[in-house]
Amino acid sequence: RPDAVDAPLADAITRDSTDPGAANVIASGQKLPPQRTLNEVFDPKLGYAGPVLVPQGALDPLTGASVSQDRARLLGELRPDISVRLIEAGHCPHDEEPGEVATEIVKWWPTAVQG
Repeated sequence: RPDAVDAPLADAITRDSTDPGAANVIASGQKLPPQRTLNEVFDPKLGYAGPVLVPQGALDPLTGASVSQDRARLLGELRPDISVRLIEAGHCPHDEEPGEVATEIVKWWPTAVQG
């Protein structure tokens, strides 16, 4: 949320971005193994088999709203225990709408632990 940005946060981002090791942090992303497809990650035999909550930003400006919403629909179709909640937010709904994301977690949690 833009109103969550204050001087200490801006100072921390500026400080960290000018740290001599900052370029190495960014470069280390290039050394990560290739990403696994969500079908593989969420396949109970190959990856994670437990319940999943996806608080998806419906207005993600990085992918565009239609791609974000299509992704949410597809995720929800992978397995019956993948719960997708479209949040009226962008790429980081947990930052933009923390109260709404927290509410969704509270509603989802009882179903996740009863499994």
